[in-house]
Amino acid sequence: MTVGEGALGLLSSLEGRKAVISTSSLKEEALELSSKLDAALYLLPDGERAKSIREATRLLRWLYEMGMTREDWVVAFGGGTVSDVAGFVSSVYMRGTRYAIAPTTLLAAVDASIGGKNAINFAGTKNLVGTVRQPSLVTVDTGILKRLPERELKAGMAEVIKYALSLDEGLFSLLEQRRDDVLQRGKALDEVILRSIDAKMKVVEKDELDSRGIRIVLNLGHTFAHAIEAGSGFSVSHGFAVAAGISMECWLGNRLGITSHEALTRALGLLRDYGLPRTLSELIRERRHFSMAAALRALNEDKKLGTTGRVNVPFVTEIGSWKAVELPLEQLKDSFRKVMAQ
Repeated sequence: MTVGEGALGLLSSLEGRKAVISTSSLKEEALELSSKLDAALYLLPDGERAKSIREATRLLRWLYEMGMTREDWVVAFGGGTVSDVAGFVSSVYMRGTRYAIAPTTLLAAVDASIGGKNAINFAGTKNLVGTVRQPSLVTVDTGILKRLPERELKAGMAEVIKYALSLDEGLFSLLEQRRDDVLQRGKALDEVILRSIDAKMKVVEKDELDSRGIRIVLNLGHTFAHAIEAGSGFSVSHGFAVAAGISMECWLGNRLGITSHEALTRALGLLRDYGLPRTLSELIRERRHFSMAAALRALNEDKKLGTTGRVNVPFVTEIGSWKAVELPLEQLKDSFRKVMAQ
């Protein structure tokens, strides 16, 4: 992994043919990058539409018709959706081509590009079909991240807050004390990015295949977030859904006697200070556009649901600490209904 201004230039040194996978909203930047790399370019549709078996199949056929081999490079240039799809396709095409990620959003830089999880949505369920395979290279160009629109920066901060809240008390304090510098893309943002990447990499190193009960901490806030995304018809962005999910799960953890009052109060305060939503009403102006039935179906199909009908959910205990707790699915669904009514 490389992080810093101009890190994108490292892609030019990769040997072999390159295929850049990007998205329609980044067409001009992707055309420029593919020209510099003498690479073919494939543009996915924007948003969750890209994460379908249909789009993955089209992309696989494109690689095949170009004659791509295992020695060539698939380069994901974009946000988390792009890295999810490109990572999945590169991992199954010829049982694995070389794969590089150049994230263009803060969310992708600190979360989606790290850890090797690649997935597409299936049967109305987010990330149901996927693989675990690490990229050969991740290059985070902080110059690109500092030019992000404010909304994109805030969406990425939801994942940063997730790491701080559960894994790094020092990062949490930094976010509290240097908020203005972070939001103004000052030097503090560089430190935030590096500490977030370090926090996730340490977890992945201990539990790469998500089989030891450690990597589950990276799902903090995501149990409810995925339900929110499904209930909104995926019109709510992942980062903002995660922010609301963190708030709701901290509230539930506090009700269950797991999350301390101080941790709940500071978590809600930090989300507020970074302009992130904490409730459904802050996410969706008209609740009639939200399908509770679709949200509850997402909880029914949560990948953390065991054969006993219980869901293993990570909760914050204190700032920088966490534990996983198994909850009956029906209790989780009932809690979701209650917290969504706030």
